[in-house]
Amino acid sequence: MGLVKSVIQAALVLTLVAGCAGVGVDPARDGQLRVVTTTGILADLVRNVAGGRATVSQLVPDGADPHSYEPSLRAIRDVAYADLAFSNYLLLEQHSIIRALDANLPASAQSVSIAEEAAKQGATILPLVEDRALDTLWLGMRVSGDGKRYGANRASEVDLQVVSVQGPGQASSYLTTTFGTPELGFSSHDGFDAASDYKHDTVSLPADAHQHMSWAFTKPGVYRVQFKARLRPVKGKNVEFKTATFTFAVGVDAAAVAKREGRVVLGPGHGDVSVDLEAGRITLVADKQASGQAWPSAAKTASASTPSPAASANTNPGASSASASASAASSGASPAGRTGSASAPSPGGSASPTGSALSPTPSDGASAPSQSDVVVAGAAHVPGHVALDPQRVVVDVPTRTLAQVPQGYGFVGRAGTQAYILPQAVLGKHVHGEIDPHLWHDVHNAAAYVKVICAKLKQVDPAGASVYEANAARYLNQLAQLDTQVKSTLDTISEANRQLVTTNDAYAYLANAYGLKVAGFVAPNPASEPSLADRRKLAATIKDLHIKAVFLEPNLARTRSTLKVVASEAGVKVCPLYGDTLDNQAPTYQAMMRFNANSLARCLGGRPIANQAASSAKTPGSANAGKGVPTSGATPSAAGATTAPTSGATGAATSPGASATPSADPALEQNVAANEPTSQTPAVIEAGHVDLGPRLIGGKLTVSLRDDSAASPVWRDPNKTVLRVRDGALIQVPQGEDYKFLADSKRVYVLPQTQKTQLVWLGWNTQDPAVTKLIQGGVNMRIEQVKGPGRSWLILQEGTFGKPKVLADSAASAQDIWVDTNTHVHANWIFSKPGIYLVKVSFKATGVDGKTYQATTTLRFAVGDATSTTNALKAQPSGK
Repeated sequence: MGLVKSVIQAALVLTLVAGCAGVGVDPARDGQLRVVTTTGILADLVRNVAGGRATVSQLVPDGADPHSYEPSLRAIRDVAYADLAFSNYLLLEQHSIIRALDANLPASAQSVSIAEEAAKQGATILPLVEDRALDTLWLGMRVSGDGKRYGANRASEVDLQVVSVQGPGQASSYLTTTFGTPELGFSSHDGFDAASDYKHDTVSLPADAHQHMSWAFTKPGVYRVQFKARLRPVKGKNVEFKTATFTFAVGVDAAAVAKREGRVVLGPGHGDVSVDLEAGRITLVADKQASGQAWPSAAKTASASTPSPAASANTNPGASSASASASAASSGASPAGRTGSASAPSPGGSASPTGSALSPTPSDGASAPSQSDVVVAGAAHVPGHVALDPQRVVVDVPTRTLAQVPQGYGFVGRAGTQAYILPQAVLGKHVHGEIDPHLWHDVHNAAAYVKVICAKLKQVDPAGASVYEANAARYLNQLAQLDTQVKSTLDTISEANRQLVTTNDAYAYLANAYGLKVAGFVAPNPASEPSLADRRKLAATIKDLHIKAVFLEPNLARTRSTLKVVASEAGVKVCPLYGDTLDNQAPTYQAMMRFNANSLARCLGGRPIANQAASSAKTPGSANAGKGVPTSGATPSAAGATTAPTSGATGAATSPGASATPSADPALEQNVAANEPTSQTPAVIEAGHVDLGPRLIGGKLTVSLRDDSAASPVWRDPNKTVLRVRDGALIQVPQGEDYKFLADSKRVYVLPQTQKTQLVWLGWNTQDPAVTKLIQGGVNMRIEQVKGPGRSWLILQEGTFGKPKVLADSAASAQDIWVDTNTHVHANWIFSKPGIYLVKVSFKATGVDGKTYQATTTLRFAVGDATSTTNALKAQPSGK
């Protein structure tokens, strides 16, 4: 950068010399306000607010890619004379552009990262999705309620059995243990043996227990999985519960299946196949994120008669299997791996833009489910969740879950083939917490940009404040009309066709704002080279979802693109869609958004905006003529014609710049109640569920342990709590490259990510009600330091055939773990030797008020039966 600076200085000297010889004027002394932006989109927004009071230049020319463009000498000269600079930032622009701004902007000038500032003006902020395969349902198995009315106690167990599967391929469920060894829940590959009481297709759970599983399906289509359950009290007869059939839409349009059958869709979030010992039946327990509905807690619904299970020691399980086959036959499904195929959803069905549940419209004789149809009355209370009737729900298993089956998973499929996997463990799709930088694809966010631009122009040029305010008001009115126009245009696309397939994952805001669904892309970002697996997944998405068209940025149209090749092989259209640059066909932001809406509507079966050509009309009469800037007193209409200003534009409730106050989410708040007690009494936790988590108390961030090992949860001070790791936690380290990071350890102590009786089940959550309301996006959890006699690790087994994910290693430097708000995660805590371990953990977050919140604590582990918990309480962290 020193070289660049020297070149700039030399260029400026030459410019001044030339000025002395002729009539040139030093730009630094001509009295003109100069604004520089990184992209053409930002330049257009600034010109509409600045009008004729500023000269606006852009570093990245129209048609060039801001992700890769290197600034020219002329562009850097513009920076050197600028009074104000706007960049999008959030890692959108090539880093050399940001360095050029920072190194050459005069000390008196302001530099504004507009996307970050826009959040304070009501912009919608979306975390950058690093792995959309994790943006799926997190499905487990659960026993809800204590079953005391059946004579159950803590020693009782419940058998959850799969007795039949109907569908186009094979289905299975499995648990990935600490070191990657799969434990089978069920598999349709070898059939279902009633004579053995379904010995190989049974999962046994204690009363009031809960565990996560991975779910695998080999082919796209609709699957019907039939469960039965049996309570085994310590004394008395077994209690059999009525069978229940769960429907999975695998790699096909789940919303179309729901519409046809009168169901709701269960999408990304948390859910469980649950044996409900209060309602006396099998239910599907889900949180609000997964269900997509503000269903009330089952405990609050109108009371209904609770069905009593048939108490019998020897109910014939074969009858259930037979009835399932009959039911499947009537629905058009076929037994897995046998004959026939599942009924495929019609391409004209209704797609859910957000991937969450909806209230489907009756179709082909199906009745739309009401709340009373879907919610199970009299069900056990599960905090933050509601019990749903599986007969009224379809579980969405999208194409993005495709993964290659490795060796050792023959119960899923042949090694090297692909399967659709709902993973057992989800650390989070937003792994590092970065913000998606493409905010402008939501017109509401462009309006927030305009507000930031207006405020900054007024700061550097107070004399022009009234001009900037008037221009901004007029332009915000135009954007409000544009927002309505884009929405109404995209609304003409049928729900089933609102599937967006693009080159890279840059259109999340467009999808979120206007009811589209990001169905697939070639690579997450332009810098990523697509793998063979990426191509296969993209081809499967186009085929399985009956995609009508894929979309490519115009500046990439002449290049050889993987998207074009895959689309050609599938026989679908390739249509243009602007991303982060303008050109002659779309020279302004408004023209770009109308073009995109038209292209989407035209290629996906909707109706384009009328009079598209008029939208790119230029307005003369200012220093920025030819750039679409309105002259004073005139306002381009939505169609591009000039009209009189509209009064009261900025105060309209429909303005895309308006900031809505987020509403409370009562269903989620129940998960961790605001009034849960706090204890400062020293404690030793020997076994049970415990979570580390941040809490906001009195405006200050603190870190506590939520001890859920007793009858009711209590928050404890980690510095006054010892987590006991018994000798029963010792596990043999497996051989192989995947676990080579465990060094020379032969046996290690493990607090596992899956719950085991007699051991502490330690996780972390960000579910404190104040945190979910007041923290923006998520928090950064950092393992700062570990003090102990041996080495320690924190690892995650996701259950999707991948290698173990090492989240922290005491031999390495401090490691960061991003945690979305309202998230609950468990992982494996591993220790190489017995003794006392002190683990320093910090949390850092940004509030919706823009403030930074942070707090640090120390976890205390007494590893091994011989280790003194008293000494663990007294131990001092390093530096004390």
